Amino acid sequence: MKNITYSACYCSVFDECHIRKDDDYKPQPLEQCTAPAKPSRPSFG
Repeated sequence: MKNITYSACYCSVFDECHIRKDDDYKPQPLEQCTAPAKPSRPSFG
């Protein structure tokens, strides 16, 4: 079985952005959220 990792970026209504990764306990501040260059697409088969 492969390891599963994740990250989530979000911005508040006050334009404060943060990223949360599976290995970080606390979200880290960012200037803005951007889409990944190559989105992940699971392959189940």
